Amino acid sequence: MHVLTALLEDAWYSDYGANDRRRITMLVLLGLVLSFIVCFKLNRTWIIGAAIIFGGIFWFYLEQALVDHRQRLIGSMASLSAYGLGLLCAIIWQAMSERARRQQLHRHLRRSMSPDVADAIIRAPEGYYKAASGNRREVTVLFTDIRGFTHRSEEQDAGELFTQLNTYLERMVEVIFSHGGTVDKFIGDAIMATWGELGESDIDNQLNHSVLAAQKMLDVLDELNRSWEADGLKPFRIGVGIHHGEAIVGEVGSDQRTDFTVIGDAVNLASRIEGLTKALGVDLLISATVAEKFYDNFNWIYVAKVRVMGRDGGVSLWTPASAIPEENAVMQLVVNKYTSGDWVSASQLLEQINDESHFAGVAKFYRRLLFEVEVPAPGWDGLITIETK
Repeated sequence: MHVLTALLEDAWYSDYGANDRRRITMLVLLGLVLSFIVCFKLNRTWIIGAAIIFGGIFWFYLEQALVDHRQRLIGSMASLSAYGLGLLCAIIWQAMSERARRQQLHRHLRRSMSPDVADAIIRAPEGYYKAASGNRREVTVLFTDIRGFTHRSEEQDAGELFTQLNTYLERMVEVIFSHGGTVDKFIGDAIMATWGELGESDIDNQLNHSVLAAQKMLDVLDELNRSWEADGLKPFRIGVGIHHGEAIVGEVGSDQRTDFTVIGDAVNLASRIEGLTKALGVDLLISATVAEKFYDNFNWIYVAKVRVMGRDGGVSLWTPASAIPEENAVMQLVVNKYTSGDWVSASQLLEQINDESHFAGVAKFYRRLLFEVEVPAPGWDGLITIETK
């Protein structure tokens, strides 16, 4: 070993001069630069491997052309070692950058979806990146909003209200995550949640999980309201609307900020349906595309067919049924008579629904319609036109 070291030192200091050493030093530096460029510009492993092999061969023959034959061994060893070291450093840096990028994505995902879903995406992020590039997907969208929140924000103590609101949002997000949903965004006190935006192909699962989540959210809110009332705080009341349809999924935004989101008619309609919960005096409404899964389930009842702003066709709305079968029967007759244009019979049936009924809010909605217009217009199609958003 000592002999080899002595030979290398003798070759370096004795066999060639300062100009040759400077030339080799420049080649070493160029080798480092080239290796970094190769790794940062090429992302696929097989391309990097090929670049290492062909780059090494090219570098070896380049040095032989530039360095005197007596110093080929020393020069080639030095520059090729630098080339390999540069590639190794660049690969390590690239791996660290990729790890940091995945950790950042993981933190972002865990804020908007359940930990299990976020972990699955990180293990195989290709599906997320494919969805983020923009795709049409069959999705289920849920909107929920606190009734009268704007008015409360003008009267209630700000700190107290925000504490109450954050407690509510935290519990609602837990419910959405536990049912496999994604929190797309908060819009003030409103929540938009989605199922299927990452390619969930089982539509029945989407619908079932979204409806179960909505029902659980209402149950959890009842618990919170009892706790708040015990502490002297006013309770919250929310409306929940769910719709299933086609939407566009992807990342939108600017270079400074992007959001993975769902946009399109399905989102707009889900928001409109949630808004109608207040008009109909119910806590939960689902569209026909969601109710199709539950047609054989007597826990749901058809309550209206409406025409919302921006859509020509009608949207059928369903809500949880009453525990009293007689109430369900009367309410269904009211809706059928009104839709068919027999408003006299509908008005008479409404007298059987009192303020204590499960459908008191729906009955009030129809009474108001019948008070405003006593008979249907010629050619009436049975759709209730909603002028407001």
